[in-house]
Amino acid sequence: MSKILGIFGGSHNASASYVKDGEIMCCIEEERIVRVKSGDDFGRVPEEAVFAILQRYNMSINDFDDIAVCGPYCNGFVRYIEAPREKIIVINHHSSHCYGAYLTSGFLDKTLVFSYDGGGDRNYGKIYLAEDNKMALVKTIPLWTGSSAGQIYAHTTVGLGWKMLKDEGKVTGLAAHGKFNEAIYNQLNKIFYYNGDLSFSPVDSPGKASYILDNIKQSKHLDYLDDPNYNSPRPVMEYKAEIAHNVQLLIENEMKNFLNDLHSKYPQYKKLVLSGGIFANVKLNQRINELPWVDEIYISPPMGDEGLSLGA
Repeated sequence: MSKILGIFGGSHNASASYVKDGEIMCCIEEERIVRVKSGDDFGRVPEEAVFAILQRYNMSINDFDDIAVCGPYCNGFVRYIEAPREKIIVINHHSSHCYGAYLTSGFLDKTLVFSYDGGGDRNYGKIYLAEDNKMALVKTIPLWTGSSAGQIYAHTTVGLGWKMLKDEGKVTGLAAHGKFNEAIYNQLNKIFYYNGDLSFSPVDSPGKASYILDNIKQSKHLDYLDDPNYNSPRPVMEYKAEIAHNVQLLIENEMKNFLNDLHSKYPQYKKLVLSGGIFANVKLNQRINELPWVDEIYISPPMGDEGLSLGA
């Protein structure tokens, strides 16, 4: 018999999971117990979630055969766990994303497994080839070699007046009320684009995105600047919706370019498993699902970092 405790914390979306003999017994996100949204509670470890699992199953920490800790790892992260250190195994952030997604997908055919987010364990993402519950790593996307759509979306959220890692869904919803603006789109496309080598544009796109968004916001009536009869600034939500729409559209288009190129390299792989916070974006997922070569798509239900304890 095998009893494994998975934990993730010390960042955001802290959680704990219990897997027994390959069966998922329990997954608990810390915010559900402490009643504070994870986006307002950075640095928390899943102390209450672990305690709830121990209580529910009448166990002690020593009853687990292994304790899988998802990175980024720090010494203080497991300080509250009174267990032999030989039981503690540190698992890479994006490996946890990918394994948690693929091994819950039920896919046995040739499958592309892709994790992508705002960054974890010095990477923005990983790509695996999977078949019959076996996975082979083919690509890592390091932080220092490219940029992240997750970072740009987070900084857009802040630029529009909300909180990153908490309110990105407001940007997705608002995007549906905006319209295409070539000037905004082209400016953003200069800092975020698909490189053609399974990575994205150069680093520091979040800083550049913040700079561009600040300038766009200062000219709220951007597409009316050449109209001599237009003298009033546009309603705030109108220009915010326009920014949201073009950021959303840009990420959809560049992600499609990335995935199409990935498919060209591995044309036999027509099932797709996705994990990482960016895939909480349902409109993006819809566009990916519509790609002609995709037979079936699976997005891990806890696609963000809350799912890392299960993946670990």
